[in-house]
Amino acid sequence: MICAWIDGAAKGNPGPAGYGILTFNPATGEVNKFGGYIGEVTSNQAELNAVVELLKRFPDETHLDIYSDSEYVVHVLSGKWKIQANKELIKKIWEESYGKDIDYHYIPRGENILADVIANNAIALASSEIS
Repeated sequence: MICAWIDGAAKGNPGPAGYGILTFNPATGEVNKFGGYIGEVTSNQAELNAVVELLKRFPDETHLDIYSDSEYVVHVLSGKWKIQANKELIKKIWEESYGKDIDYHYIPRGENILADVIANNAIALASSEIS
């Protein structure tokens, strides 16, 4: 099992965006952090990209507990909200999630600070490289 705190950030909506992921493996005590620049997308697309990147990094993991401060991500991916946008990204997530036990948990923003910092640092780093 992997516990993951994810976040996506966009400077503007749409605007330069990044994702941040903090993972913890309770069996081993291993902690990892990942982040990256996405390009120009909306904030919801940045949040969904964080899930995509998490699934890419743990393709063989069968149980994931995902914590996000995005009600959009938690409710859309858990099937509580109707999908009205970002259908291709959501389809990609569902395809990569097939056969996995994934639990999505909504958490307040204050409990997701590390993932937020990773996402915003990815944007800042990319912006300094672009300039």
